[in-house]
Amino acid sequence: MKRVKGALVVSAHILLAFGVAKAQVLDLHGPARAGCDYKWPSLQLPGSEYQSYIESCMRKANESAPPVSDPHGLNNGRSSITFASNPIFCTVLILSILTYLGATNYLIAYLRRVYTMTWVELGGFTLRDARRRQINGDLIKWYFAGMRTLSFALFSNRYKAMQDQKLTSLIWLVRASSTLSLALMLAFITSGLFQRHQ
Repeated sequence: MKRVKGALVVSAHILLAFGVAKAQVLDLHGPARAGCDYKWPSLQLPGSEYQSYIESCMRKANESAPPVSDPHGLNNGRSSITFASNPIFCTVLILSILTYLGATNYLIAYLRRVYTMTWVELGGFTLRDARRRQINGDLIKWYFAGMRTLSFALFSNRYKAMQDQKLTSLIWLVRASSTLSLALMLAFITSGLFQRHQ
């Protein structure tokens, strides 16, 4: 008799737990539940089967759900890998920027040393005495000299008349590194905006 009572108690606990699980399934809300409710009218099943249908539909939805890459759901299940977290991309971007800055600085020094008249016509731009120019009130003049020098390096064809292979190489190094840096920075910005609006 005691064994029968014990079995009944265990069965009651199992049924209670099963009933709680069913209630929890019915209390769930979200895209999966909305999808199941949307399909329900088209099935034309009796209302008594709604609970079993919801349980089956939610179970299938949970089984077929894609794995979430971040446990806190910050990316809504999307991969957290971006351009910023790609070491190869970051390395190439940094190297291209450093190459551009170094090539530009060397080009300015080369013009100042070898083609002094051209350097003076461009405004005599240099980074070394930028602080002195700012103190003397020549910041605007220094700025426009820099713009003319940059325009000479990126857009002008005056270097062809000089027939200097080293100058030509420096010009194209500046142009290639600036184009690559700009393209990589635009890719970084647009990829961030695209992932943010997904």
